[in-house]
Amino acid sequence: GEYLGQGDEFSVSVLDAFVAQVSFRQLGFLAALRMFLAAFRLPGEAQKIDRIIERFANRYCLHNPTVFRGSQGPSTAYGLAFALIMLNVDQHNPVIAVKRRMTREGFAKNTKHVDFDGELTDEYLGELYDDIRGEAIALNDDLERAMAAGADATTKAQAAMDRQRAEDALSSELEYKSREILTLVRQAE
Repeated sequence: GEYLGQGDEFSVSVLDAFVAQVSFRQLGFLAALRMFLAAFRLPGEAQKIDRIIERFANRYCLHNPTVFRGSQGPSTAYGLAFALIMLNVDQHNPVIAVKRRMTREGFAKNTKHVDFDGELTDEYLGELYDDIRGEAIALNDDLERAMAAGADATTKAQAAMDRQRAEDALSSELEYKSREILTLVRQAE
């Protein structure tokens, strides 16, 4: 995610190539978001998350043109994806006291501002809330899972090293593939 979210031209082309490989056809919005976010670890910087989620929203709307039918469909999808990520943190972060967590009604009310075409019903937002509350979005972070499970220090360190190796391998593979794609595009021009 750190690499995919960078703003330089090459990283953006890698992000675009990565997203172009993903199909969201006939997937519900939350199922697509879960699938997408399971593929990498979200970066911590808001601008990087913004780039990634913008690509997700555009791709989702391209593959599912009847879900957000209004002229602002990608903007609604983008805002809803961000709202769901924030809800996920709100509902599943052990640091947040249970009594301070967002309610179903509060989520629907707070999310209405991203509904640019008036398509997000309270019922639909409530279903999304219930789904997230019942099952966290897996954010592909083995270290956090190991820590939450109370793993010992050796297991935690091993999970961190395994995750770093996997991220390095994916980054190298994405860089290689994106260079191949860019070479083919340039040759075709």
